Amino acid sequence: MTRRGFCPECGSPIVGKPDAAPEIVALRTASLDDASWFKPQMDVWTCDESGWYQMDPELPKFEKYPG
Repeated sequence: MTRRGFCPECGSPIVGKPDAAPEIVALRTASLDDASWFKPQMDVWTCDESGWYQMDPELPKFEKYPG
C-alpha cells in the first residue's frame, strides 16, 4: 500500500510514501515551482521507462518501489 499526499488547493498529487519502504518519500518534482535544487537519489518504476527520458546511469535503479 502507498500513502499519497495531494495539494490542498488544487488536488494535484505531490508525494507518495510506500508502506514497504517507509524511509522513502517519492516527490513528484513536476509539482515544484523550482526543481533546480532537487537532487534525485534513485530511479524507480524503471519497468515503465519512457524512451524520451534519459536516466542518470549513476543512480540506483528499481523496477518498482524498493523494499
